Amino acid sequence: KGIDYFSKEGKYHLMNKYVLEDQRSYYDRAIEKNKVSASGVNVLRSSFTLAAGIASALIAFLPLSAGDHPLLIGGLVVISVITPTFGSAFSTLADLYQWERLTSIYETARRSLAIADSLSPMEEMPDDIYLASLDAFSESTLRVMRDESAQWGQVIKTPERLKEYVENVQQKSTDAQPKS
Repeated sequence: KGIDYFSKEGKYHLMNKYVLEDQRSYYDRAIEKNKVSASGVNVLRSSFTLAAGIASALIAFLPLSAGDHPLLIGGLVVISVITPTFGSAFSTLADLYQWERLTSIYETARRSLAIADSLSPMEEMPDDIYLASLDAFSESTLRVMRDESAQWGQVIKTPERLKEYVENVQQKSTDAQPKS
């Protein structure tokens, strides 16, 4: 069936389908993607921490006769020293991308879209009330999108640990420079 996009119903259809529903779909995909990413990094970070703990515990509880197996002890020492570095790298990655924070922003925006959707006009409304409801619906939907976009200024900042790491590396580089 053809839709007259100049009619009040056509304007509502355009706003609902191509703005509200499209934005809701975007938020759903973004929430899922950010949750999967955060979960994956947390699993990796925890796994490296667990591996370091197990290796350290094995070293502590090996009998003295384990000295007969230097490769075993050496391997456990390497694991207990290196795996925390990988865990720390994934912590930095989580700080950098802030998946949990993004998930929260998108979930809030999705809930706000539900409120905007509640302002949708109904076909049986008189024309003047229908148009006023359509204006409120449209403005509310667009406000949600503006508010979500405004959050990006608050999200885009250098995580504290990353900033400290960069400053530390720069200082080490300066200290390593030959003095003339």
